[in-house]
Amino acid sequence: MKAAKKINKELEVLVLTFFSESQAEKILAAIPVRSKPSAHIQMPKLKSTERKQLEFDFDESVDTNSQIEYLRTAADKIPVSENLFQFLLRLGQYSNYSGEYSIAVEIFEEIITETQKVNEFRSINAAALLAIGEIFSRQAKWQPSFDYIKKALAAYKKLNDLHGCAKCENLLGTVYGDMGNIDKASEHFIKSLSYLDNGASDLLKAKVEVNLGIMNNIQENYDVALAYFKRALRKFEKVSDLIRIAEIKHNIGMTFLKKNELQTALNEFDSAIQISTEHGFLQILNMSYLSKAFIYVKLNQLDLAEAFANKSLKLSYKINDKLSIADVYKIKGMIQRAFNNFNQSESYYLTSLRMNKDLKNELNEAETSYELGILYGEINRSKESQLHLKRALNYYKGIKAYNEVINIQTKLQD
Repeated sequence: MKAAKKINKELEVLVLTFFSESQAEKILAAIPVRSKPSAHIQMPKLKSTERKQLEFDFDESVDTNSQIEYLRTAADKIPVSENLFQFLLRLGQYSNYSGEYSIAVEIFEEIITETQKVNEFRSINAAALLAIGEIFSRQAKWQPSFDYIKKALAAYKKLNDLHGCAKCENLLGTVYGDMGNIDKASEHFIKSLSYLDNGASDLLKAKVEVNLGIMNNIQENYDVALAYFKRALRKFEKVSDLIRIAEIKHNIGMTFLKKNELQTALNEFDSAIQISTEHGFLQILNMSYLSKAFIYVKLNQLDLAEAFANKSLKLSYKINDKLSIADVYKIKGMIQRAFNNFNQSESYYLTSLRMNKDLKNELNEAETSYELGILYGEINRSKESQLHLKRALNYYKGIKAYNEVINIQTKLQD
């Protein structure tokens, strides 16, 4: 059967999975859609790929928010059962990936309230707790994230659910990684794998491997990182898990970016963007917009860099992605420095630095400190330059990123 209107593909699949065909047809026919023409970016000489990406309207192309709310109402048609809660879990997970964090939290809180006193739904209750922990991590709300993950871990331990325990440890590692604490992150990823030794899910192992790939990328072990990513990608391609495929494409792009293979990196980001725009994965879309902005700075294509940075900033505010907001300001600082607008550049860098300190993100703080050090060196503020470069140096020494260490030591000797 076909939906009569343009709705989000992932939501359509979700409806068809959990409702009977007759129910699904009625739901899809009635689902609200708001359609308006999008404004065109006035930038001449853009390749069709860039123009399409920059013109993508994440506010109006699919009115995801109202569609999710409608499906929450449609869930009333499902009797209270495991099937109902599995539907709500999936709906909440999609809301999370589409950047509708407040709706996702509401859905998971509803699940927790309805399942917390029913023994047969304890596993679903734990899954909802863990899901809220993930949402808070995406918003850089570290302590609430830890609190929910630890509640979920305790629940899974009571159930003797090793698979669930592994998911909790994997997410704890992700949170520490987002904070720039590479040693703690790796510790939790290894612990996650230890729960999976006895024939557990290959897909969960693949998720952990992706995170280990990210850690190796940060520590400049690029071949190891790519091996992790490509092994995980094959597993997710077998089951057509588009969210994970888009994430891995982005992470492979990040590795090629670190290797300074910029065109290969752009190709991977374009693949991630294509999947994300087609399916509404706004979190991944935002990361790839941001990464393309950075590459175009390196290529000195500053108009394109600014266009992608602005697109990312708008999306970051929409989904409340504070880490990305701080990163956009760093890239805007780089753009203004390239234009010799040093005061504006400094303002952007200092804003990024303040945000990263507030968010306790040590890696991004080090990256911004490095950029500030370079800027101050260019405008003959040598003491401030040395101070910021040394702060960055100390962090990179701590995570054993030796190429960065050598690069900064060279700058300090100039």
